[in-house]
Amino acid sequence: MKLIVFSCIILGAFASEEYAPKLGFQLENNIQGINEAAKYNDKFETSDEINQYVDELIKEIYKEMIKGYDPIKLPDIHESFSYKPIIITYHGELDLTKGWLQGTSMFKRNGDVTFHELDEGIYELIVPLKFDTFLYNYDYSAKIMNLGPSGTVDGQVDNIEVVCSFLVVANNKFIKLQTYEIKKHSHINVKWHGNVLVDWLFNILSSIVNGVFKDGIKDCMEIGLADIVEVTTKIWEKQNILGSLF
Repeated sequence: MKLIVFSCIILGAFASEEYAPKLGFQLENNIQGINEAAKYNDKFETSDEINQYVDELIKEIYKEMIKGYDPIKLPDIHESFSYKPIIITYHGELDLTKGWLQGTSMFKRNGDVTFHELDEGIYELIVPLKFDTFLYNYDYSAKIMNLGPSGTVDGQVDNIEVVCSFLVVANNKFIKLQTYEIKKHSHINVKWHGNVLVDWLFNILSSIVNGVFKDGIKDCMEIGLADIVEVTTKIWEKQNILGSLF
C-alpha cells in the first residue's frame, strides 16, 4: 500500500531519472516547445492495432497493480463542525482513520486511443479510460454534546471516466502523463456502520464525508495514474510490449 498525501502529488515526478530520455537535449525543458509545434500537427490517428495494444497492456498493468499498488492507504482526517439547534452552538469533531481505497487497478479503455507524432520518435497518446468502482473505507469517531458514536463508514463511486494525455519517447522507453480530465462519475454512496446516528448528526457527518470522498476522487485518480505510468514503464522494460507499435 502507498500513503497518499492528498495535496502533495506532483505529476512531473511520475517518471524517474532512470528512464529519462537521452535525446541530445533536455526533454523536460522542451515540452512546451513540442506542444507548441503540435498545434500545427494536429493529425491525430487511431487504429485497431493501437487499441488492441492498449487493451493487452491494461491486462498486464492489472496483474502488476494488484501485487501492491491497489488498494492504497488514505491519510487520517480530522474535521471540526458545529451544530446550533436553537440558541446555543455546540462544537464537535470527526476523526477518520485507518482509511483505504480500492479500485485503481480496475479500468478499461473507454473509446479509441488516438496518437500523433510530435517529433521524430516522440508521440502524444490520448487514452480514454473508465475505472469501474472506487471503494473507500474509514474508521470514524465523532464527539459532540457528550455523544461519541464510532464505527466504520464506506463510500462507493462508480464509472469514473477520464481522458489522459501521455507523452511517449519510443526509443528510450519513456512515458509520462501530461494531463488528464475526469469527465464524469456516478453519485457517491455513503454507508455508516456501528452506532445509530440521530438525524441531525447523521446529516452533518454525511456532508463532511461526502466532501472528503468527492475531493478524494481527483486525488486518488492522480496517484492511480502515477502508478499506471510506473507499472507501464516496468512492463515496457521487461516485455517490450509497446516495442513494435512505435
